[in-house]
Amino acid sequence: MKHLASQLCELDRQGLRRRVVCWPDTGGKMALPDGRMLLNFSSNDYLNLAHHPYVKEQAIRAIEQWGCSASGSRLMSGTLAIHEELEAALARLVGTETALVFASGFGMNVGLIAALASRDDLVFADRLNHASLVDGARLSGATVRRYAHNDAEALAKMMARSDCRGHRLLVCESVFSMDGDIAPLARLRELATAHDAALVVDEAHAIGVFGKGGGVARGLFHANAHGDGLMPAAIGGLAPAGEGASSAARSRNDEPLNDGRPDLTIGTLGKALGSLGGFVACSQEMRDLLVNRARSFIYSTALPPASCAAALAAVTCIEREPELGARLLDRAKAFHGMLVRRGLRLSPFETQIIPVPVGDNGLAVEFSRRLAQEGLLVTAVRPPTVPAGTARLRLSVTLAHEPADLERAADCIGRMAREVGLL
Repeated sequence: MKHLASQLCELDRQGLRRRVVCWPDTGGKMALPDGRMLLNFSSNDYLNLAHHPYVKEQAIRAIEQWGCSASGSRLMSGTLAIHEELEAALARLVGTETALVFASGFGMNVGLIAALASRDDLVFADRLNHASLVDGARLSGATVRRYAHNDAEALAKMMARSDCRGHRLLVCESVFSMDGDIAPLARLRELATAHDAALVVDEAHAIGVFGKGGGVARGLFHANAHGDGLMPAAIGGLAPAGEGASSAARSRNDEPLNDGRPDLTIGTLGKALGSLGGFVACSQEMRDLLVNRARSFIYSTALPPASCAAALAAVTCIEREPELGARLLDRAKAFHGMLVRRGLRLSPFETQIIPVPVGDNGLAVEFSRRLAQEGLLVTAVRPPTVPAGTARLRLSVTLAHEPADLERAADCIGRMAREVGLL
């Protein structure tokens, strides 16, 4: 396999080679072996729940009761009471009839789209959808039409001129993982309804963070189980969770959300819920179909008991402390302002994900390396994760980051941006 060396050399030449780095801990802060404290801005543990005492306690209890593995797929012997309890809690959180938990968020999205669409069907997908959604659409065998990122009017024209012998599926994220921006959800719901398309919304980066003002953070586009409709329109129909935080996010559309809801809400247990796995919140009928058709559900070992218990405990924390999401967004918004004041050219604030545009792959890696030397872990994000020419640093704010930490980080990022020639 002599060609492997040449492929690696080509990755080096393009500044795209990646390496696995072993870290001493997880979360937004890490104590390094040399005694230094590393601020981690590459963690998705948004609410700092992975280290929450109650979450850890429940995971340990689950291991003591069921062991370290479910020891089988869900349809063989792997379904335990803790799986069903977690699914009930997730359905309650999002506001749907039921839910289905998968062992992997990536595997869930691949299996879900492939289960819902086939050769005669048509999948409309935002161009910047997560790789798992892209792969699922490709694997389905359906015709895939990708529309310009967050361009609902381009999508409207595409849907109007696209004939389809089978079913139509519209797939998008609510908060996009690398840009941190918000989809025009109200308009997408209108277009899905007008063109008889099932709407699938990936709330991976929104559940636990966004919700009705003052209420539990159920996601950007949730509808509760009693049919009370979607969250009220503060700005563009969207509001972060918690009192007094309605200005913390902006949607690209100005009309309020209608009384519709996604046909499926999908999410992850590995971000705000501090655990591992993915879930689909849906109707009982849809759940039954996925149990029979989603290959990544049927043929995977079930989620370990400890992961189920940790996610279940995190849902409890979010329900008991609905202000967590608003607190995170307040800190993220303040951090965004700190960076702008230090000269960084950023997009307007929307979410807890703040991208710092760099462009050149090598420069992004160098920027990241220098920040690491100063005690900041900020991973350089390069193609194919983002489009060519748009390499960036992706700053992910978590509740582990205190205001003083954010001030120090902003100072360091501003100084290093000047040193590498970005300012």
